[in-house]
Amino acid sequence: MKILKTLIALVITILGSYFGNKINNLLLSRLVVVCTLIGIGFLISNPIFASLLTLILLFSRVIYTHVRKDVIEDLKMYLFNKAILKSQTYLMLLFTGGIILGFVLPAVKNYKTSISIVIFVFVMLIYLVEYSNWKSFEDKINRAREISDPIESLKHAFELMIPFKEINADEIIKNRLELWKNVHQKGINT
Repeated sequence: MKILKTLIALVITILGSYFGNKINNLLLSRLVVVCTLIGIGFLISNPIFASLLTLILLFSRVIYTHVRKDVIEDLKMYLFNKAILKSQTYLMLLFTGGIILGFVLPAVKNYKTSISIVIFVFVMLIYLVEYSNWKSFEDKINRAREISDPIESLKHAFELMIPFKEINADEIIKNRLELWKNVHQKGINT
């Protein structure tokens, strides 16, 4: 029975990651994460495994960016995810919070309301950090768009989001545009 619950929790994590990535709205994506974490908490009693699944779920949205239909929107989301992965504050929030939250998850069986509230508050804190970074990124894009074309403005905003690190934005953009072109030429459903 324990192995079956573990497998179900693993499937829930994979589905939560998939739907969290597919949903374009950041708030709805985070609500999917909350529901997934609560589901994991009911199934898993091992806090270490729960922490591992929590970290996988929390990082899945920024590690993998599925190819979108519009090239500019796709590039914008991809560059934002790349930029936020370089933010040490955001990474520390996800690592420490994810591990602590993972250790708390098995207690959701006994303390349904209080642990669910803790999960919701923590995931909304992550949402708030992501949302503020997203708005900052969009502001930088809009300021740069007055000067240049959309792709150049995305490049400029991406470079501004990572001020003290050496990055090759041209290569990153070129590779993503190539991937976008290949995916849409093959007619893969995005």
